[in-house]
Parts: sequence; structure tokens; C-alpha cells
Amino acid sequence: MPIAIVGMACRFAGAEDLHAYWDLTVAGRHAFGPVPADRWDAAAFFDSNKRSNDKSYAPTGAFLSDVRSFPGLALGIPPRRIEVMDPQQRLAIETGLQAIHDAGRRPEDMPRRTGVYMGVTANEFRMLIGSRILA
Repeated sequence: MPIAIVGMACRFAGAEDLHAYWDLTVAGRHAFGPVPADRWDAAAFFDSNKRSNDKSYAPTGAFLSDVRSFPGLALGIPPRRIEVMDPQQRLAIETGLQAIHDAGRRPEDMPRRTGVYMGVTANEFRMLIGSRILA
């Protein structure tokens, strides 16, 4: 069966979409920086000694900006559901919609036999929620 890639989307640190990611790549820039204050207390987990247990010797990272805002109501998702939704799920929905728009389509006009494939590399939210349940 033939497959056609007709739309793409991405979200990386320092790049909110494909065009920004391309610009970042072509310019040879990176998006590493200090841990945002609203993420966690970076000083509590930092130790310049690479052999320290339960610490990080890397004082910077690549962080997505604005992972909390989400047009859930516009998508028919109730506010209470949005509060407990894994941020990766919100990002997946947003990025999937961007890919559909990149293809020049509207979600309501998509053919039934359409697939959205994405890669996800972390599961911190699941671990956080699981640890709260265990506690």
C-alpha cells in the first residue's frame, strides 16, 4: 500500500515548529540553557562531581518553552481533564494538529484512513503521578 508523507510538525527546545528548527540547525545554534525556575530547583540536583549519586553534573538542558498552555477547550477537552493530562499528550495533540495544518488540511476534512506517527522519548509525568499514588 502506498504511503505519502504530506505534513510534518515538530517541537524542540528553541524551535516551536519545523521552520524554527530548520533555522536553528542551519545557523548551527543549540538551545541549551539553565533549568527554568518553574521546572525544578536545579541547585538541589546539581553537583560538579560526575561521580555523585542522585545528582546531575550538567547545569544546563534543552527545555521546551510554554508546555503548560493548551487550547483544550477549543478542542472539546474539559478543563479538569486538561489538569491531569500528561504534558506529552498535550504536545502530541498540538503537534499532530500542526502536521495536519502543514499538509494544508483541516482536521474535520481529513480522510478516515489517516495516521499520525510520532516519537516520544520520556515518561517523567507517568513516574511523577505513579509516585504520588504510591506515597
